[in-house]
Amino acid sequence: TMIAGHDDLIEDYKASSNTMSEFLDHHFTYDENATPITSKVLLEAYQNFAHDRYSESLTPQRFGMSLKNHGLSKFSRIESKHDASGKKVWHGLQLKSEMMTNVAGYIREK
Repeated sequence: TMIAGHDDLIEDYKASSNTMSEFLDHHFTYDENATPITSKVLLEAYQNFAHDRYSESLTPQRFGMSLKNHGLSKFSRIESKHDASGKKVWHGLQLKSEMMTNVAGYIREK
């Protein structure tokens, strides 16, 4: 038998045991119609969130791989593409209501 809320408990565990999952869970909800976010903005937000040596040394390529392999099923459909100017952008990430993009274009808590 399945315990009520089992899937939610699994997602919570995954989010708390992986910094990338925790970052996604803290900042975003999944929305296929969300405005795409550049990898540069996401990497800066992740480094601001994580505050550790590993996050500071992440290359954009490694960050992208970590973002793809986060493990949370609610974000399983996020994807990266290149926009018209050639920048890598991520689709499917909607900022939570307690987050904002500041005047410099970076993600911060309100």
